[in-house]
Amino acid sequence: MLAGSVLVIISILVGEFVAPVTQRMAQMVKVSARNEQVIMNAKYGLWLREGKKFINVRQIVDDGNLADISIYELDDQQHLHQALHADQAVFMGNQQWNLKNTRTSEISLQKWG
Repeated sequence: MLAGSVLVIISILVGEFVAPVTQRMAQMVKVSARNEQVIMNAKYGLWLREGKKFINVRQIVDDGNLADISIYELDDQQHLHQALHADQAVFMGNQQWNLKNTRTSEISLQKWG
């Protein structure tokens, strides 16, 4: 009876604390494996590079969509040219994503004075 109770408590703890963490890690590994351009899987999300764009994904949702995405684009002189943030990205198939609630900032280099 005592051994059964201990096993039930251990399974509850694993289900509540260990499984969610390992599931997020598995999703990050899956995204990394699909994309050869992965730069870094860091504390602040997954960083990808696609040409002159650097993409930061802060969260991978359980349904496979992405959340809290920032895309930084450089110009030919390697200066930041544009920053875009999307609250969510929904996978449409054929390597296409639909970005939701986007905000874009254009950055220009102007000399003052």
